[in-house]
Amino acid sequence: MRVVLDVNVWVSGLLWRGVTGRIFNLATANKITIYTSEPILADVEEILARKKFQSKINALNTTVKELLSTLKQLSYSCIITSVEASQLRDSDDTIILATTLRRPKFQSKIQSLNLNL
Repeated sequence: MRVVLDVNVWVSGLLWRGVTGRIFNLATANKITIYTSEPILADVEEILARKKFQSKINALNTTVKELLSTLKQLSYSCIITSVEASQLRDSDDTIILATTLRRPKFQSKIQSLNLNL
């Protein structure tokens, strides 16, 4: 199975493990393949750098740089182009959609979607 994770899932899994952390176990066991993109990485980095997460990062005895390294080890990066999808409730989700559309084995389905790439 190929998946693209929302930024909140990445942050939750990296900092609290729990249910979202199990997704990472599936990726490590090669049961799923996680795809990401530079904009997703940048968003995760920006969120992890927020002051409110520093005590949790320190408690894990890690750094934002190390967490991003973990993210990169667990995923494959896609090069994305801009997407116009006004029907999305959250405009921030266009990054997730653009990454999904550019992951391998999905590009042949792009023509059937009503999106401007």
